[in-house]
Amino acid sequence: MIKNILLIDDDTISNFVTEHIIENYNKNIKVRIAENGYTGKKILTDETDYCCQIIFLDINMPIMNGFEFLDWYENEYKNETKARIVLVSSSSRKEDMEKAFSYKSVVNYIEKPIKEDILKKLEFIISQQNSSD
Repeated sequence: MIKNILLIDDDTISNFVTEHIIENYNKNIKVRIAENGYTGKKILTDETDYCCQIIFLDINMPIMNGFEFLDWYENEYKNETKARIVLVSSSSRKEDMEKAFSYKSVVNYIEKPIKEDILKKLEFIISQQNSSD
């Protein structure tokens, strides 16, 4: 079951829409927003009791972009419970998709906006892994 989602995106309108879609899907899911990868990194490292099952991650952001965040997450972030990362972008560039899937934490790459069917698929993936633990 999805309880917490970390949304890392600098687009306030997209964030508003995404929050609304998630709320319509399940009002019990809590969404935290970080406006760039650096802020997302700070949430994960400074708030040690914060745990999310999914990170929706934009690629193109100021300060720390999505790929820089992924480099940090996979190489430096020390946490036993790693989230599944879905890259969410307005870019449909083949190079971005190929690079995204080179990271083991990335489970999907979707173009904005997020849709409910993605949430359903992610919930299924999480429930399958939890039942095998």
